Amino acid sequence: MSSSRSRLLLLAALALGCAPRANASAPAPSLDEVTLTPLTEGVWVHTTWARLASGLFSSSGLLVCSHGVGLLVDTAWNDAQTERLLALADARECPVRALVVTHFHNDRMGGIGAVLRRGVATYAYRETVTRAQLPSWSPTVLDSPGEVRVGNVTAEVFFPGEAHTPDNVVVWLRDARTLFGGCMVRARSWSSLGNVADANLAAWPASARALVERYGSQAAHVVPGHGEPGDASLLSHTLTLAEAARPR
Repeated sequence: MSSSRSRLLLLAALALGCAPRANASAPAPSLDEVTLTPLTEGVWVHTTWARLASGLFSSSGLLVCSHGVGLLVDTAWNDAQTERLLALADARECPVRALVVTHFHNDRMGGIGAVLRRGVATYAYRETVTRAQLPSWSPTVLDSPGEVRVGNVTAEVFFPGEAHTPDNVVVWLRDARTLFGGCMVRARSWSSLGNVADANLAAWPASARALVERYGSQAAHVVPGHGEPGDASLLSHTLTLAEAARPR
């Protein structure tokens, strides 16, 4: 990724404000820190931090590992953090062979350069490819629902409709009963929809309802793009917030 493109993506991140702020009473996290937190067998939540205009904010994605190969759902904020994330996957004997990007914002694909330099296969919803505007990026373009297979890992990529962005998709891991909801799904601690700069507030309730109907009875684990993972109740929580924010 070019330095000018990286600067543009960082400026976009400064406008996002869609991640939870660091706890003021806790030690400040390092911007170099990359954590992998076990969620369920073969699935880790990766978390990294960025300093935005309003403070330190975290962002999360998934690392899914089976039979010695890994699927990454979203990158870290930047290339350096993503290089460390990939190294952590290697250390767990889970080298990343594929990446799914869940929308075009910097907190989802700011580290795409690190992934591309490794020759990792990348996948994205067609609208994400259009909005990312990266001439050097040629992912496998997915319609919805789409399927990504890496080793024994099968992931469903589903576009429920516009919400946080016009291109937000979720990733469903059926065998792990885990849904990565990205930024359109809100953690329990959230009392608002967060950043809505690129949102479709009128469509968000219907999109959230589509997630409830498709995954609400199946998901044991739901991971938002920011904040703590939970269960399927995060989907109904998001629907409640979306309905409250819908233009009247």
